[in-house]
Amino acid sequence: MCARQFPPGIRIGGFCCVELAPGCGEGYDKDEGETMANLETDIEIDWMACELIEAVPGKVSGRPVVRGTRILPDAIVGSYDLGETIEDLLEGFPSLSESQVRRLIEFAHAQRGQANL
Repeated sequence: MCARQFPPGIRIGGFCCVELAPGCGEGYDKDEGETMANLETDIEIDWMACELIEAVPGKVSGRPVVRGTRILPDAIVGSYDLGETIEDLLEGFPSLSESQVRRLIEFAHAQRGQANL
């Protein structure tokens, strides 16, 4: 829906509502939306079993992160699962090596029982 539902600047659930530009939704790829909706998000990954991961109290609220960074491994794997390439990920996360990115993806897919890279 492209029509404005709330006055600009009104906050709903912590989000600021804004009016969308005319014609929003043009070019929307329905198949991509279905792919995103069908990703396996129910499976919990035990990131602490991965040698690249640490959880430090007070660092990103104690959530598992790539050792020595504040990068959430779910961000890497989620982006890959949505179609980003290894090269895209390396560009977006320049502090990580290719072997780290590949290991995170392989680890997550093994935990989910999916085929690796």
